[in-house]
Amino acid sequence: METISTRLTIGDVLRYLLAYTLWALLSAASGLFLLLWREPIKQLTALILAGNPYYKTHMVEAGGIINSVDRFGLLIMGIVWVVYIIFAEEYLRGSIASARERRIRISLAPETAPALISDSRLRRWELDILAQRLPKLLLFPAILLGIGLLLVVIAQVWVRTL
Repeated sequence: METISTRLTIGDVLRYLLAYTLWALLSAASGLFLLLWREPIKQLTALILAGNPYYKTHMVEAGGIINSVDRFGLLIMGIVWVVYIIFAEEYLRGSIASARERRIRISLAPETAPALISDSRLRRWELDILAQRLPKLLLFPAILLGIGLLLVVIAQVWVRTL
């Protein structure tokens, strides 16, 4: 009887390399998009504080409060970023593991192979699960970029109206 090897193949290593490259790119993009938020948040905080009569008389303290809001926002953004990094790594790595499990399952029970194998190249290269999961992971950086650009526009419009 033939034994089934569960060792990593060269194809598996290349798929993991692709998944981790995507993970690094998505993580870097989401971090950069989160950092895009810092300056508009500082501007909006200054504009909000400028309307407060207490801070008009204590303008020296306003810089400290703006910096405190900036630092606290940076902490919160960092926590959100780390959570996304951990989730994205597991999600992408899991897609390759699922494809490997499917390949092993087909080799153990070949009678189920016709129902599981299709003609798509992604399925043959065992990248179909990764391709299905990638759009979901792209949503987070896209939303971060959209919110960041919206904050920039709001800050600029608000400054122009003053």
